[in-house]
Amino acid sequence: MEELVLKAPRSDEAIFGVTKKGNPVLIFNGYRYNKDSRSTGPKKRWYCTKSGCRANVHTIFESIVDNVHTFFFGGRCETVKTRFYLAPRI
Repeated sequence: MEELVLKAPRSDEAIFGVTKKGNPVLIFNGYRYNKDSRSTGPKKRWYCTKSGCRANVHTIFESIVDNVHTFFFGGRCETVKTRFYLAPRI
């Protein structure tokens, strides 16, 4: 049986997942992004989930290639509390 340990994600580590409704979600640098529905192929564009924020992230094959997170509209963006996840011990 494989032993599992708790591992806190690094702030610069991209965490890909899905919402309760099955939609793709990305957590990067403490911010949450939803995938642009028009993104096709290996390159994906992700938008910040906070209303009024224009921040976006571009990924290719789940690797971050561009990240723009500037604070417009009085800094409405807040970092999300990322939960710990289980990772196999190596």
